Amino acid sequence: MNVSLDDVRAFLVISQIESFSKAADRLAVSQSALSRRIRKIEDHLGAPLFERSTRHVALTAVGRDFVPLAQRMVGEFERALGQIGDVIQKRRGVVTIASLMTVAYGLLPLVARRFSTAHPDVRVRLLDATGTEIVDHVRAGDAEFGIDMEGAPDAEIAFEALAVERYVLACRPDHPLAGDGALSWDMVRGHRCIVLGPESGIGRQLREAVPSIDWHFEIQHLSTLLGFLAAGLGVAAVPALALTSMTSADLCWRPLTGPEVKRRIGIIRRRGAVLSPAAESLRDAVVAEFAAFRKAQGRSR
Repeated sequence: MNVSLDDVRAFLVISQIESFSKAADRLAVSQSALSRRIRKIEDHLGAPLFERSTRHVALTAVGRDFVPLAQRMVGEFERALGQIGDVIQKRRGVVTIASLMTVAYGLLPLVARRFSTAHPDVRVRLLDATGTEIVDHVRAGDAEFGIDMEGAPDAEIAFEALAVERYVLACRPDHPLAGDGALSWDMVRGHRCIVLGPESGIGRQLREAVPSIDWHFEIQHLSTLLGFLAAGLGVAAVPALALTSMTSADLCWRPLTGPEVKRRIGIIRRRGAVLSPAAESLRDAVVAEFAAFRKAQGRSR
């Protein structure tokens, strides 16, 4: 018969108490059942573990040598159970990610809906931030992964591409520039433009790609910019993801050309880092929603 962990635990209890009857009481088993457990180990080892008399129980030399090995076996098993418990706790605990504000605003509500349906007991902490802050959060371990624009190669950070996102001109449906088809940057001149400030990655990228861009309102946060657009205060060049939210349903958009400005979006994580099971599931939900976004972008071209 195979020796079980319960048999080893029974041996350790007897070695501590030095009594079969008292050990049986502590373990809530009969003395005969306890004797069978010890006999299994002795048969397996081919040597007795205890010297027994009507009044005394003592370890044999083999029994004394077996004590530290048995303690190690039980300890390693209990540590393994603790590690499994940590994994289970992460499945039911909190997952923290960092994300560009445009992605957080436009796509992550859809991701959260998909993820929460599959994992209703997992809480998600979102650090919506600028590009440099996202990398810092991931590098420091504050976030298990981030969603960011592709940056310069980094020995500590791995980039997993998800989509190439184009910039579009957004405005109200009653604006003179509303319509179908692509629109050149030259046609935007003379209209009030709303831009994000240079502290924003979007603001910096647009200023580098279109140095001649003029603006009437400079805004620091995407939600504020979209509010200005909805109020009819002008037009704005924004990443297409910013307009996927239901709160942007009252806006229309047209692709911008001459030049066509794009950005590459992906998942960043520390090289060699292993995501918790919950974070891996959240990553899968992000990948699925980006796939749907790419498909929708292809249809709109």
